Amino acid sequence: MIARLLIIVGLLVASVSVMTPNVANAQTGAVCSAKNGFTERWNTRRYEYRAQGIEVSNACDYTIKLYYCFSLDPNPESCPTAGVFSSVILSPGASRRLPVNDSDYLRYLHEIQCFDGDKLIDWRSQFTTARGPRCQSPLPANVNRSAYPGEGTVASPGAPMAQLRSNNLFAGDEYPENLLGSLAEGRTVARIAVSSQGRATGCYITSSAGFYDMDRALCTLFMRRARFSPALDAAGNAVDGQYEAKVTWTAP
Repeated sequence: MIARLLIIVGLLVASVSVMTPNVANAQTGAVCSAKNGFTERWNTRRYEYRAQGIEVSNACDYTIKLYYCFSLDPNPESCPTAGVFSSVILSPGASRRLPVNDSDYLRYLHEIQCFDGDKLIDWRSQFTTARGPRCQSPLPANVNRSAYPGEGTVASPGAPMAQLRSNNLFAGDEYPENLLGSLAEGRTVARIAVSSQGRATGCYITSSAGFYDMDRALCTLFMRRARFSPALDAAGNAVDGQYEAKVTWTAP
């Protein structure tokens, strides 16, 4: 029995080197927690127990929820899912010790700081294969989940098709500002009325993203920025037509 205890003691007192990469607040870009290493010891008549780890304290003037994960790998992607993170809520100025008890097996601390009340979720980009844990803010109380009704001229479903010729339609500012931080996503489809001069004259939502502001943003985008080659009749003359617009909204 004594020999077994000595083996356990040898594992527990092995040196632990905890390194902390700089991780910014997922929503504000500010690092809120200050970090210091610590060592704790407990002595009995037969052995000494020693734990090492990191002490974190909230340096911000608001409460944060700190999600953290220890790993062998300095790459934050070594903690790829929300399920491997633990969490602690820190009020302004509060501190908490995060011990590492597994010898040299867990060496790196990865953290994501959210506002208190936010959730940590798994996310995957719809345009790349990137994935990882991320903070999700609650939807604002005044978010409208109804479909945007549309604006301007309603194109006939049987109208000939125009062709989009805009090369600079997307500038990166299309995602609705009031949904930033919520990670809300969706897909909007609309029928755009296009004049014989190649200008959008109306926008009618045929499939809503589930958010009024996403649907309205699509209409604003195509009504203000889009330029078209007009539809042609059988004789090759430019006529009023339509275009089917589709936007997949991915949280920035």
